[in-house]
Amino acid sequence: MNVFDSKKVLKSLATVTLAASASLVTGCGSSSSDDPVIPKDILTIVALDSNFSTLTALVKLCKLESALTAAPKRTLFAPTNAAFKASLGDALPTSCANDVASILKYHLVASEVKSTAAKPAETAVATLGGDIFLKKSGSSVVINNSAKVTAADKVASNGIIHTIDKVLIPDAAGTVVDIAAKRDTFSTLVKLVTLCDLGGALSAQAATLTVFAPTNDAFAAYVGAGGLPTTCPAALKNTLLYHVLGSKVKSTDLAATQSPATLLVPGKIFVTKSDAGVVVNGGSKVVAADVMSAKGVVHVIDKVLVPDEQGTIVAALQKRFDSTSLVSSVVKAGLVETLSGTGPFTVFAPSNAAFTAIASTTANLTVAQLTKVLTHHVVSSKKLAADIVGAGATSTLATVETSSIAVSLSAAPVTVILKGSSQSAQTNEAAAKVTETDIVASNGVIHLVSGVLIPAGL
Repeated sequence: MNVFDSKKVLKSLATVTLAASASLVTGCGSSSSDDPVIPKDILTIVALDSNFSTLTALVKLCKLESALTAAPKRTLFAPTNAAFKASLGDALPTSCANDVASILKYHLVASEVKSTAAKPAETAVATLGGDIFLKKSGSSVVINNSAKVTAADKVASNGIIHTIDKVLIPDAAGTVVDIAAKRDTFSTLVKLVTLCDLGGALSAQAATLTVFAPTNDAFAAYVGAGGLPTTCPAALKNTLLYHVLGSKVKSTDLAATQSPATLLVPGKIFVTKSDAGVVVNGGSKVVAADVMSAKGVVHVIDKVLVPDEQGTIVAALQKRFDSTSLVSSVVKAGLVETLSGTGPFTVFAPSNAAFTAIASTTANLTVAQLTKVLTHHVVSSKKLAADIVGAGATSTLATVETSSIAVSLSAAPVTVILKGSSQSAQTNEAAAKVTETDIVASNGVIHLVSGVLIPAGL
């Protein structure tokens, strides 16, 4: 069993006898067990309390008695029988799978943590099974934004016991939504996911996901002074889906560059990995990677990722690691403001490889000449691939540079061809293939091309 499902898997297992509690007390008792002055160890205290009979039985089942009797000081966040029943149902495991042991260890801290350690700001506390998140909320001490401490600071000879009303589930046994929900730094993300009714889809048993999770600060910068929305327009839902991949991708799986598809269709993100770290869409840094869940992984990012359709043509190009040469040329030519305007525009965008192929030519161009080359790739209207040409036909498009380019459609496989002067200087013979069509931005559309088109008379 690789995944601990607190509501389904364990319900199918036979009920373990709780006679273990009595034998545990007998085995741990001593001549000082009735001494009202000398406190008992953590194990003995929970074994003697009928409210913790389920906890006691599971500790014995997983042979973790020594963890509750060990010195130096320890802290146990002890779920009641009712808490276990809410998570596990009436049935308990008859053997100790790794998931059961990991959950028990997730309730035990190898140091003393008093309730006074809880502050209004969330504090991460390392347990034997991963970090829990402790805070003071009103008059209550809350853990992982769900469990409340109902009785605090019971002193044992080897530490402290806090009674809690819910079982704590470690990251590795939960979903990507569970990971976000227990951490205050993702409270805005959780709020928006709930608002857009995406929690079920992101928690589904069949879902294996990667989430690039923006922090609260990232969302605050994204929404600006207007504040968070109170409804879920299509643009917000699309933005959230744009942060999710439909497979599990750990940081160790990354190459130097990759552009995986997201749950927003169409919608790719652009991920680079280097000694400086992992960056998404050219500007959002992964500040914490590989927070693993049973069905996916979360990477924490410091900026919200914006789908192409919600940004300008320039913004869409800036996120692509295969368009850095074009972006640099647009900046050099002073065309950023123009291509960020209302438009609409159609841009035939040469790849980095296309610019490399004519590097000796572009290196010697004046700003005016470079502007002429770039505007030769821009049409002052929005032309989707379907609008440009039909099969077997050729269309002529006037460019902003004032000359025109010819576009034809070849078959088997279907490829859009831009004919004109290119790096080989063979007029109407050399062709730049359109390698990707219909990258729709807020002010137009981009078609990626394999060559740089050089206007006549340059």
